[in-house]
Amino acid sequence: QIQALSGMTDATGMPDSTPLSVALPLIEQLTGIHAAAAVLAALRLSGAVRQRVDISMYDAAFSAMTTFLPAALGGVRKTANRVGNRHPLSSPWNVYRASDGWVLVCAGNDDQWQRICNLMGHEGQQLAARFPAIADRVAQVDAVDAGMQSWIGRHTIAACIRQFASAGIPCGPIAPVDGFPREANLDHRTMIRTAAAAGGRTGFVAGSPFRMSRTPGIAPVSISA
Repeated sequence: QIQALSGMTDATGMPDSTPLSVALPLIEQLTGIHAAAAVLAALRLSGAVRQRVDISMYDAAFSAMTTFLPAALGGVRKTANRVGNRHPLSSPWNVYRASDGWVLVCAGNDDQWQRICNLMGHEGQQLAARFPAIADRVAQVDAVDAGMQSWIGRHTIAACIRQFASAGIPCGPIAPVDGFPREANLDHRTMIRTAAAAGGRTGFVAGSPFRMSRTPGIAPVSISA
């Protein structure tokens, strides 16, 4: 309900789809982060000064929509705010199908766009001439994405990541959830831990994102039935 009331649901989904809610507890976690930060800020006051901290889920959800607020608060009206995997203020910014799966590519400025066009060769130079500025690309995002898809579709995920990374462009594979708990980044960050379960069995639990040298976060050591 908070997602719906704050506008988050209206901003989620594809342009031609119904409004969608995010199936993750993002607002709950974001509200907790704001509350923790507010407590730390309040404690900076010296002496016996006391103050009340008031953090609401609605406020946290509304403030999270920073990429949509400029158009909404500036009076720019659109028939739908839903942009799918695109970015309302930048392009190219989307998921594209490589020859063996999906990759995400994000370009946040004209310099990154020029680097993308350079690595795409002649095909890219044609795109650079047609859409030199970020405003041009946002206005004609379908054509920009079509050009990106044409090039990416002829390359593997590994080749895309290698070439975009060499140009300093954010790019990565879409990691399938059904690949958990075995996933390279999870293993590298030890975000999957083994815990004892009933009957002498073991199971997997998520590790803690808190990494401190003296008081690191801990993960459960047992799984209840």
